[in-house]
Amino acid sequence: MMKLTNTIGLILLISTVGFSQIEAPSTDKPAFFIKGGAGTSWITMPKVFLINDVDTSSAQILPTTNSFTGYIGIQSLIPLGDHWLFMPEINFNYISGEVRVDRINSSNLIEPNAFAQKLQSYTRIELPLNFGVVSSDNFWVSFGPVLFFNLSDNKGFDNAVREIEDPNNRNKLDSDNPVGLRFRLAAYVIVGKGMYIDAKFDSDLNRKFWYTENDDTYHMRMSLQSVTLGFGYRLNRDGL
Repeated sequence: MMKLTNTIGLILLISTVGFSQIEAPSTDKPAFFIKGGAGTSWITMPKVFLINDVDTSSAQILPTTNSFTGYIGIQSLIPLGDHWLFMPEINFNYISGEVRVDRINSSNLIEPNAFAQKLQSYTRIELPLNFGVVSSDNFWVSFGPVLFFNLSDNKGFDNAVREIEDPNNRNKLDSDNPVGLRFRLAAYVIVGKGMYIDAKFDSDLNRKFWYTENDDTYHMRMSLQSVTLGFGYRLNRDGL
């Protein structure tokens, strides 16, 4: 909640700066931008317990520290009438977050490690399909869904679980999510002819992993969230 509050505050701050500018955005012609940015990302999830009846121990899985995210891509701004824009993009994105697995209630020392902490990271192709609302000054906000396709997964989550499990009595675990959906909220400010800066908050929607114990399958939600600052440069002469 604190991270989300800070993000909203940052977007409001950028909006204040935007209203002080002198050049208003045009919504008459399409504009095309090359863009990039970086920021911080993290994992959110409920506390998850993987219980093993054989060695009478359980593992608690929880997110830990923030990590890094960055992207580069191409964006178009298509007018939809007064003060409205359609803003499709295609981005190449790297995103990551730390996850920790603690061994608790253990009655033996099959595995000497008390915990394992790993970096979970993905590289993705993202397809944001957002809508923008333009103010009377050179400031606008956007919101909407982001479809993503995972190109690679370093399996940090899986490796953290495996590191402290009894190798003879393992849970069946599947954290693969090749395709998913995110929600994005962003604010943009023009900083020069054909250039803008933006601040974005993104959060995965309905992203799940599953594990199996004694023929029972459990589904748990795991979300990657991020806050980024970016820069866009217009490729065409007409438009914004």
